[in-house]
Amino acid sequence: MDYEKKRDMILHGDIKKALLKMAIPLLLSNLSQTLYNLTDTYWVGKIGSLEVAAASFVWPVLFFVITIGIGISSAGTSLMSQYNGLRDKDNARLIAGQIFSLTIVFSIVMTIIGIIVSPYVLRWMGATGELYDKSLTYLRIMFLSTPVSYTYMVFNSVKTSEGNTLTPMIISSLGVVLNMILDPLFIINFRMGIIGAAIASVISQGVFLILIYPLLFRKKDGIYIKKCNLKLRMDKVIKIFKIGLPSTIGTSMESLGFIILNSFIVTYGNTTLAAYSVANRINSMVFMPGMAIGGAIVSIIGQNIGADQIDRVKKAFKTAALYSFTISMTLGIILFIYAENALKIFLPLEQDLPTVIEGTEYMKLMALSLFLVGMNDLLNGTFQGSGHTLYSMMISMGRLWIFRIPMIIIFQNFTDLGSTGVWYAMVLSNFLTTIMGFLFFFFGKWERRVVEKSPVYDQD
Repeated sequence: MDYEKKRDMILHGDIKKALLKMAIPLLLSNLSQTLYNLTDTYWVGKIGSLEVAAASFVWPVLFFVITIGIGISSAGTSLMSQYNGLRDKDNARLIAGQIFSLTIVFSIVMTIIGIIVSPYVLRWMGATGELYDKSLTYLRIMFLSTPVSYTYMVFNSVKTSEGNTLTPMIISSLGVVLNMILDPLFIINFRMGIIGAAIASVISQGVFLILIYPLLFRKKDGIYIKKCNLKLRMDKVIKIFKIGLPSTIGTSMESLGFIILNSFIVTYGNTTLAAYSVANRINSMVFMPGMAIGGAIVSIIGQNIGADQIDRVKKAFKTAALYSFTISMTLGIILFIYAENALKIFLPLEQDLPTVIEGTEYMKLMALSLFLVGMNDLLNGTFQGSGHTLYSMMISMGRLWIFRIPMIIIFQNFTDLGSTGVWYAMVLSNFLTTIMGFLFFFFGKWERRVVEKSPVYDQD
């Protein structure tokens, strides 16, 4: 489907059809990324649960490093979607060039900073002994893939704003297949352990840049980048940061919150940390449909707000909410029933039984509240598509800093729940954040367009 047909489908076609056509490739892409993580977990788990814990322990740090890219690319998606709704392809292309230049600069800076400060961050998080050594080695190698991650986010932003979620899915899936091949080779055959997992990840992410660059810079009817688009224009940069900064703050504070969360979890011992780590990898599979629907709604909301079709925006949200709730409830029931069996796939050794028991408790609690995660993703996607990312920031920050972390501290100090208190705090924080999001939806002013048709710079 070409650019104009996608645009017509989003603005005038059947909402259900448009949502499914965009959500299904996103779901497959998210599933491929989850398989990417599960592949690492499976093969690293062959070495031991400590290695699994180390790989998961550093995830919030890696996420924190890419938050600037997330903010810039989310702003780009919002702006390009609304320019597409206005039929203003020239300004959409200019935004694509601006976010590409910004992300390249920030990715290099964040890679250097990350490698330098990682020992101090891990110590601050409470890592010691073998956990510290393995986490540090893994983290520093993974930082080398930061520029690749930033570039892929730009590519995904451009394609999503067009309504094209299929191409990013194909490229993402190719990376997963390569990682599945390289993981056992480096981890087991070459006996490199957790270092091999990191190297396999960096290689599998980097190889497919050769596909991304031609797709970003090749002339076509939709959005592509010309060399002149790469020169930063102050008015566009200000607009990008105005919309992207709340997303960056929200995601960075969220990742910092997960770092704090990990520091609480590690106080209960490596068994609890490993249970949380492996269960989260499995949970991520059932989170995918909600994430896909939340991702698909971004362009639909953005383009229709750009075209001043607010009634269609609300219809799209209601349709997406029904899909998200139904799918999440169904998957939640399945997860609740088969939680223990799923954990035993990744923790097959007899000495892992305590980890399985604790992980099962956590997974069953999350299964009962799975629909809340889907609603949060949908609300975030709606606010991002509208360009009013301050609401998304408040949801992201509120979930951890207003609700979850304070509740963990209360449960830890005033109850004898132990690690179970952490799981209760996670479920309750998801519930309260969903209420907050719907209050913003019904009473906020997110329906206003954030772009106007404006003169463009010389494109040739």
